[in-house]
Amino acid sequence: MHGVVFKIIQLDIVSFSLCFDINFVTVPGTWLFLLANAGLFLILENKRKKVSILLLFISILILVYGQLIIVPTVKKVSSLAVKQYQTSTFIQDFTSKKTVEDTLGGVNLLFLLFYLLIYILDKSKSVESKTGSR
Repeated sequence: MHGVVFKIIQLDIVSFSLCFDINFVTVPGTWLFLLANAGLFLILENKRKKVSILLLFISILILVYGQLIIVPTVKKVSSLAVKQYQTSTFIQDFTSKKTVEDTLGGVNLLFLLFYLLIYILDKSKSVESKTGSR
């Protein structure tokens, strides 16, 4: 009896952890990323450049991609993982969906690295222009 109760509690913790990460960390984090970029875009009104427009566009792209594509895929894969754990059987569909989730995450990482690269190049150019090239 105690083993069954412990297994149920353990399953609830796994399910809660998966939902918590997505709903309370990832989703608000992507919105915070967009809001911070939009705020900078609005604050830097007189210093606005093509780069700031591009960075805002990339942050919108990251938010839309994350909210509409990655998060639903992660939720499906997570529910399959919990179902596999609960039934102690291998679900054939899990591997293909997990591969898709991993690929989508890799593409998202490329978007973030592209954003960072543009930001760093822009900042290095502005520092060079202030100090003068040697």
